[in-house]
Amino acid sequence: MTVPNESTTAVKVSRPIYRLEQINQNFQYENHKENKWKSVVHKVKQIDFFRTLVSVIPILDWGRSYSAQNDLLPDFISGCTVAVMHIPQGMGYALLANVPPIMGIYTAFFPVLIYFLFGTSRHNSMGTFAVVSIMVGKLVVKYAGDANLPEDENLPTSLDVATIVTFMVGVYLLVFYIFRLGVVSTLLSDVLVSGFTTGCAIHVFTSQVKDILGLSLPQIPGYFDVVITYYEITQRISTANWVACCISGISIVVLIINNELLKPRLAKITIVPMPIELIAVVTGTLVSSQLRLAEDWGVNTIQNIPLGFPVLTPPKFALVRSIAADSFIIAIVSYTVAVSMALIFAQKFHYKIRFNQELLAMRISTANWVACCISGISIVVLIINNELLKPRLAKITIVPMPIELIAVVTGTLVSSQLRLAEDWGVNTIQNIPLGFPVLTPPKFALVRSIAADSFIIAIVSYTVAVSMALIFAQKFHYKIRFNQELLAMGIGNVFGSFFQCIPFCASLSRSVIQQTVGGRTQVASVVSCSILVFILLWVGKFFEPLPKCVLASIILVSLKGLLMQYKDFFKFWKCSRLDGFIWLTTFLTVVLVAIDVGLIVGITLSILTLLLKSLKPLNGIGNVFGSFFQCIPFCASLSRSVIQQTVGGRTQVASVVSCSILVFILLWVGKFFEPLPKCVLASIILVSLKGLLMQYKDFFKFWKCSRLDGFIWLTTFLTVVLVAIDVGLIVGITLSILTLLLKSLKPYVCLLGSVPGTEIYLDVTKYKGTVEIPNVKIFHYCGSLNFASRDQFRKLLFKHTGVNAKKIPSSDGLKDESPHDVRCIVMDFSAVTYVDSGGFTTLKAIIEELSARGILVLIAAISCPVYEGYKKSNLYDLEKEGMSKTFPTIHDAVQYALEKNIPISITYESIRL
Repeated sequence: MTVPNESTTAVKVSRPIYRLEQINQNFQYENHKENKWKSVVHKVKQIDFFRTLVSVIPILDWGRSYSAQNDLLPDFISGCTVAVMHIPQGMGYALLANVPPIMGIYTAFFPVLIYFLFGTSRHNSMGTFAVVSIMVGKLVVKYAGDANLPEDENLPTSLDVATIVTFMVGVYLLVFYIFRLGVVSTLLSDVLVSGFTTGCAIHVFTSQVKDILGLSLPQIPGYFDVVITYYEITQRISTANWVACCISGISIVVLIINNELLKPRLAKITIVPMPIELIAVVTGTLVSSQLRLAEDWGVNTIQNIPLGFPVLTPPKFALVRSIAADSFIIAIVSYTVAVSMALIFAQKFHYKIRFNQELLAMRISTANWVACCISGISIVVLIINNELLKPRLAKITIVPMPIELIAVVTGTLVSSQLRLAEDWGVNTIQNIPLGFPVLTPPKFALVRSIAADSFIIAIVSYTVAVSMALIFAQKFHYKIRFNQELLAMGIGNVFGSFFQCIPFCASLSRSVIQQTVGGRTQVASVVSCSILVFILLWVGKFFEPLPKCVLASIILVSLKGLLMQYKDFFKFWKCSRLDGFIWLTTFLTVVLVAIDVGLIVGITLSILTLLLKSLKPLNGIGNVFGSFFQCIPFCASLSRSVIQQTVGGRTQVASVVSCSILVFILLWVGKFFEPLPKCVLASIILVSLKGLLMQYKDFFKFWKCSRLDGFIWLTTFLTVVLVAIDVGLIVGITLSILTLLLKSLKPYVCLLGSVPGTEIYLDVTKYKGTVEIPNVKIFHYCGSLNFASRDQFRKLLFKHTGVNAKKIPSSDGLKDESPHDVRCIVMDFSAVTYVDSGGFTTLKAIIEELSARGILVLIAAISCPVYEGYKKSNLYDLEKEGMSKTFPTIHDAVQYALEKNIPISITYESIRL
């Protein structure tokens, strides 16, 4: 198809043929070498103690400018909203970690307070996270066995294993912080994360089936546990507890109705979501208590929820050698999740994230039909809520219906009144202690056993948290410091490990709600913690009769979003067959093998893909602290973070508010939840898995975009599901790294200037005879633009062109202070060998940002393979809107700039040919 020229001006070239030696001699070529020693001395002289202190403790910076008049009320509302979500999610995800439910509340309190001081994300809702919890649960089963069975005095307890894992996750993140390794999260490509988390969703789903059906299955440690678990279930399905099944069914139905129907409608009315999970928990607790579900119906309940704070207890360091490797994986996962979410919010609200700162058992024939009924009802209710009620409610109010809490409360009440545990054999929560846990050090003797697994968990939790933080940071125009996130999460996990906490992470659902209902800072988290204190101190025992199948139902329904990610596979496949292959491989490995194996396979395939196609371009304290308070590794939650931001949360003050509420829960309310049927929590977990399970669509997206990405996704997914979570992660990372090595070398980046009298453009820093065109910057990039290099590409572009990327228009009133003499940027893509889906997304965002500043972007000399991806990524839409244009050569782009009469302050006779 012939495209008509917008300019009829002919380009005539008349020049001799230059050899490279002649060019070097005639135009004064010189290789500039920087004196590294002088550079180091200069940096040392620039060190300022106060600035360094503020850099390490960000609250000293943003706290001084915190506006109580404008931000405190939104943060308070956001914190209260998120605290309501912490209760069911904390208990449910603690069950995933095979630890007492109260530890989930501890994790939402102790590490979050540390993150409030050290974190840079204003909107991340830190606490429990499904993927991190399931990874911790695998280690608990491996080294301690079932948390609900009597412990052997010679073996470490589930508490010992969980807290030492939390401690090691924090230590790893602190080590990353010290060595400024915050960018480690970039090793987890979109393909790998999608395939890995989708496979993890299968593990989470499988882990809740026993509680949904009211079964008591033996623990199945080792590889291929998903396949073995379903085999055991089929053998014992005839003994399912019908009461638990009914409770689960009701819980799931209510949750789905809320999520799919009520929530969207309520969102149009109020930004505060309905706490359906908390409603489910409270209802389940009340019903279980009144009907004596545990005593009369055999429904498994929470039981034994201690009141008050845990006693400060050091982790069991004897376990360090055993869990070191596993803890490393958990650290990577939790950090990646947290940073990813932090970046989302940072980009949205225009602030900066500092990456280094952010651093089943016995057989199915014993199934309980009562639990099956409870699970079925729970799932149906949850689905109706999510699919029907939630969209409608979203039109009315930003405050979502707490359908999970409704399911929990209803399940607890029904279980208590009908004696589901005693008379119908429904598994309930049981034994929820009131008050704070005793400070207890982790069991350090387990470190060697869990070190590797903890490392993976650390990576995952950090990546998730940072990813979410970046989303919010971009939205609200503030900055996320990656290394500071490492510090915050590291201290939080170490601190939490002494208070019976599991590794914490950011939650997408909580974070979105926190932001939606108005959360502006981490003060919202403090408010949430304050509410949780009330639960811990007085309300916990109420949930003891809660059927576990209710929690399982909640988890199953929540998986929708993850499960729907299967659509991503088609998107990635369309853009790149290799991406689709990575997605599919990661997914299949996670599902068929194991989560960690799937993650490793996914990362490995992603890196291999990167190496094949490209050249390489130029939360620790919280976990350590939490490990002393019986916490599991914490992470950012997308759901909590989004809600925290949506309801108005503006800073981490919202997290402090949330923690204040949790204090009430810890001190007085904990015992209330003891009769809570576990099936209610299982229902909540199942429903919440929707997002993760829907990620299977990512495979098709990755496969369509890149076969290699699809392969990594599929391999990671299959390895995670069929083998083990940690093995899957290792396989994913290995594949990603290999892909990266095959594709990348260090890039060559420079600004080009014109050789007078010719159409030749050379590096202005090496050819002194070249002429740089005022008002026009010609940016040359030699390398690939992919998931690992996209952030650096953006940074280098703004740095070399002189455009200030830090001061951009935002709701906070920041003004654009970029140089006004830059009117056009020509991107020389002649040496760009590969651009993946993430790279095109970044390129589109850059073009839109520059266009908003009145800067025209012209892309020159784009290669055919990159051009094909350019078309598939819908970047031509920007050309239709006049934001950018593509040209076969640099000179064509310059001529176009002249024809468009871009203000230029010199005469072009010297370069017009």
